[in-house]
Amino acid sequence: MKTKIVEKEQIRYMNSFGETPFEEREITYNIEVNPIKQYGHYEMYSNHGEYHAEGGLWFDDGVLSDYDGIFELPETIKTKLVEWGFIVEGE
Repeated sequence: MKTKIVEKEQIRYMNSFGETPFEEREITYNIEVNPIKQYGHYEMYSNHGEYHAEGGLWFDDGVLSDYDGIFELPETIKTKLVEWGFIVEGE
């Protein structure tokens, strides 16, 4: 299973200096899952190139059990996983 999703979203940057104001950016998501291996990965980035994150997705019997790369998995990724038939806690 593989998809590319492009959405406009409000994002901001957080670092040791604080937070920037929210800005609207076009975010591209590349999401891929191999249901047999119960593993997947994602990449997300802005069209301006200054925003980028990627990480892994691990499943146990179709239930998302772990992910890495960012603090909280975006709703766009969670929603796609549920559409594909995976169980995401809280969805």
